[in-house]
Amino acid sequence: MIFLAAVAALVTTSVLQSPAKPSESAPKPSVARYGGRSLSSDERSLVALINASRQRSGLAPLRVDSTLAAVAFEHSADMAQRGYFDHEAPGPEASTPLSRYIKGLGYQPQRITIAENIYYASALGDSPSIAIKANNGFMASSGHRSNVLGPSFEAVGVGVYKSSTGGWWVTEVFATTTDGT
Repeated sequence: MIFLAAVAALVTTSVLQSPAKPSESAPKPSVARYGGRSLSSDERSLVALINASRQRSGLAPLRVDSTLAAVAFEHSADMAQRGYFDHEAPGPEASTPLSRYIKGLGYQPQRITIAENIYYASALGDSPSIAIKANNGFMASSGHRSNVLGPSFEAVGVGVYKSSTGGWWVTEVFATTTDGT
């Protein structure tokens, strides 16, 4: 079983009022808040596949953003552990790709352009890796492909989570931020 979903309207752009900038002495929240984990080999492979697709389309590669990566991984894990498949987390702690990223940053940039792709596979089948399987699925879908090849995006974070039942949950988050500096 395979499921794909791209964030509604493909790219959600938000202009936030009165940005609160981080202080010079403030710690980087992504490391403290999300445990500072490194990308797995599947996640590194998926980033390489994303950037190869962008290069073939004449686009600049995306840099890996540690906050986006942490937010993507946490969303994949949350979907697996709580049994849902959606861009918005259910319940009283409901969150969107945008709200998760702002929480991870610890402040609100002046402008954020963000998009998210999510993927679930119950098994790998004949595919040699979840990175290849997810990337092939994303690139075969026009909405997901538009996110991967979004020319305005500068950064990406990917999170791959394998549940105890063997299912694979993948989240890709693409972003461009402006702090008005």
